[in-house]
Amino acid sequence: MSPIDVSMEPMLDMFIFETTTLLEQLDEIMIASEKSGGFGQDDVDEIFRIMHTIKGSSAMMGMEAMSNLAHHVEDMFFHVRENPKCIGGNSESVFDLVFQSSDSFKREIESVTANADFSPENDQLIHRIMMTVANLKGETSVESTPSASVVSYKQTHYVKVFFEDDCQMENIRAFMLLAQLKELCDTMDSTPAHPEQDSDLSSEIVKNGLLIAFTTTCPIQDILGVIENSINIKSYELLETAQDGPL
Repeated sequence: MSPIDVSMEPMLDMFIFETTTLLEQLDEIMIASEKSGGFGQDDVDEIFRIMHTIKGSSAMMGMEAMSNLAHHVEDMFFHVRENPKCIGGNSESVFDLVFQSSDSFKREIESVTANADFSPENDQLIHRIMMTVANLKGETSVESTPSASVVSYKQTHYVKVFFEDDCQMENIRAFMLLAQLKELCDTMDSTPAHPEQDSDLSSEIVKNGLLIAFTTTCPIQDILGVIENSINIKSYELLETAQDGPL
């Protein structure tokens, strides 16, 4: 973001004060929730409200990156609020994403306070939030054929892959598959992330599959073809994510 015009300083001062206060409230909620081991309904509602407020006020100030990130965090808590049980095994990811988002907001507020030029790089963080949202929503699978289309969630495609039973070293096989797909994708992320770094992730992959989120300019059939032709692939699912949530 470019330095703020002098004529906007009174509004900017109010924005900085209100946003800083909201982030302090967010930190208190997150610390308490982390200690208690989960989010209470009041916590979910309050985080949703905080993100909604930051989204609107930062958009009004022309801070599009902050507004966009707040929108995605708000969207994540929209689904948690609608279905509290959906957080399940995603709790750790949600905590981590909120803390990282809070840090990004604080860095941008610091740069605005110093009237410095600052360009936050939130693409990877937003990408991870979108993947978590897909998990929270309990994706609807569609028939896994090369000709099937993928319904994208904000232009990101999702595929869940399962490996053959007892093929062993699922984390390494997941890493090898990701390496093959990487050349065809503009951006790519996975759950679990960096599977090659921890052999214990094999059991998670066996149980939940490997979730791959990606954007690509290649035909989707090319991506599916790589998956189908990889060894030890038991099945895969194209995941459908509806474009809903708060605007």
